[in-house]
Amino acid sequence: LSQDFPEIAFKLSLLYDAGLSIYRSWERIVTEYEAVNPHDRHYAYQEMRLTLEQIKSGTSEADAYALFGRRCGTYQYIKLGNILQQNLTKGAKGMKSLLRQEADEAFEERKKAARKKGEEASTKMLLPLVMMLVVVIIIVAVPALMSIQF
Repeated sequence: LSQDFPEIAFKLSLLYDAGLSIYRSWERIVTEYEAVNPHDRHYAYQEMRLTLEQIKSGTSEADAYALFGRRCGTYQYIKLGNILQQNLTKGAKGMKSLLRQEADEAFEERKKAARKKGEEASTKMLLPLVMMLVVVIIIVAVPALMSIQF
């Protein structure tokens, strides 16, 4: 879920900025994902598909977006669902900036997570590097010590 969020938020922001409504942006994200990845199912996109089906079956858009956020259960998705719900109930004033801000924050979080994983990987590689250094020292030192005659 957390890995898919920056991409979803960015696409939603970009399509909304391009002039599509939230519903049409949502629908396009789902259909494009299913066209590109027919067998690969990410949970976030499955939840988006379910939300789209709920809207088509008669649930109000605002309620469907709020339920989407609650079903996903993470802070980011709950916040996105609330933003989309407020857009429909209170109007679209400032919606572009809210979506852009959300996409930027998600991208920053993704960068932080990648940086943290990189730091963890370098720490995990320290032990094998030390072991290789010891082996090299042994390979160099043993013949040198054996050649010394007392």
